[in-house]
Amino acid sequence: MRPSAMAVVGALVGSACVVAPLAGQGYQLRLDTRFQSVSFHDVNDQQIRGAPLVSTLDAAFWGFGLRGVSIRTRSRLGTDLLDTTAWPGTEPTIQLVEAYGEYASRLVTAQVGRTHNVSRLGYTGFDGARVNVRPWRGLRASAYGGWGLARAVPLPLTSPAINPLNEFVPTDRQIVLGLVLGWSTPKVDANVVWQREQVSSDGSASALAGLRGAADVAVRPFRGWTVTGAAEFDFARYEANGLDGQVTYRDAQGRFQLTGGARFYKPYFDLWTIWGVFSPTPFSAGFGTARVTPLRGLELWTTGETYKFWDSGVAAPLAVVKDDGWRWSVGGTFTRMRRVTLGAGYHVEATNGASSLGFDAKGAYSLFRSLSLEVVGGYRLRPLEYRINDSKVWNYGLRVDWLPVNGVIVNAGAVRYDQRLAREGTGQSFGDWRFHLGLTLSYGSGADTPSLHPAILRIPERRPQ
Repeated sequence: MRPSAMAVVGALVGSACVVAPLAGQGYQLRLDTRFQSVSFHDVNDQQIRGAPLVSTLDAAFWGFGLRGVSIRTRSRLGTDLLDTTAWPGTEPTIQLVEAYGEYASRLVTAQVGRTHNVSRLGYTGFDGARVNVRPWRGLRASAYGGWGLARAVPLPLTSPAINPLNEFVPTDRQIVLGLVLGWSTPKVDANVVWQREQVSSDGSASALAGLRGAADVAVRPFRGWTVTGAAEFDFARYEANGLDGQVTYRDAQGRFQLTGGARFYKPYFDLWTIWGVFSPTPFSAGFGTARVTPLRGLELWTTGETYKFWDSGVAAPLAVVKDDGWRWSVGGTFTRMRRVTLGAGYHVEATNGASSLGFDAKGAYSLFRSLSLEVVGGYRLRPLEYRINDSKVWNYGLRVDWLPVNGVIVNAGAVRYDQRLAREGTGQSFGDWRFHLGLTLSYGSGADTPSLHPAILRIPERRPQ
């Protein structure tokens, strides 16, 4: 491990230990550390090895004598112990994801520091302030602004890690301003958001980086029925980036659910990038999903989508390019047996250049409350046109989750990938392993850190990966 990585790991662990004795404050800490050992082959059949280590520290402090005041922070360390470029996102080594002071009451919530706003426009991070106001029941308004961060990462646009070409990176950090208005009733949920970004503070039109708006609404006209719709619009280019709508019906007993809808999407790029000049091609799609529970403990589902790309306006007289495709999947989960969970799924996608089909299966068994095992397996057939005629991949692995005491979660696992590449008259096979080890520590003054059942940890949103 590099010296800087060792120092940061020590600092994270040390911080978690030092905070515990602080008297007169409430606090809650969560230290989540994950390690992997990976190897894979690149397009030239060269084996690449990596050993990424990611450690995230979440901390919250309150009890400063002012009701509703708290401090929250999240920092992350990411490094590759083999000092290679095999794993993305390890530079810079230390990243401050969030760090803000908050005041919360029944009518107002205010945050100052590094925070973010999540809306139909995506994840917007910034160093500044956000104020949420709830003047009366069902109505809410929010305003936020500050020096913006790049989309989906806690780094400013001026960071060289954002764009290695450097000449395309703005010299000034962009400024983000946004407004959100929302309304909720038992029958309706609606939100409208407006957001402006500029790369300098002079307010000139040439400094504009983005001017966007979005709206979404969900209506529940009858019991079991939900109708939703949403739209995104780029005011700078005067074009829509997304439109979608769907209808969902769920019976009162929860035995089955049906969903159908359609969507339109066109990629959005900030005005300061060069990618917008390439006229990204939009696509439209129709989709449907069905879920049914014929027996207690057995759930079956299927989902499908058909899509078509719009005319790009590019002539290709020597080639026939397919501009539409479809995808479909079916599967089920069985939880009727005590301590056992079984699941399987099959999928197929037919399109130009990236078709695939295959299946996945898994089985989990809880030996007792604090220990569970999960076995996974799968198969993929990928006819990669223009590159390799066929790629067949088998994968199988094992995962273990252990909760020795309250506030401590340990997980470990290994996955094997066996791949065969078929070219004209030849074939090539190779296999790769991926190992992972995770440790999560949670504690605090009266912190809500109960021991979770391993079945809950198998839910992707609840367990460390």
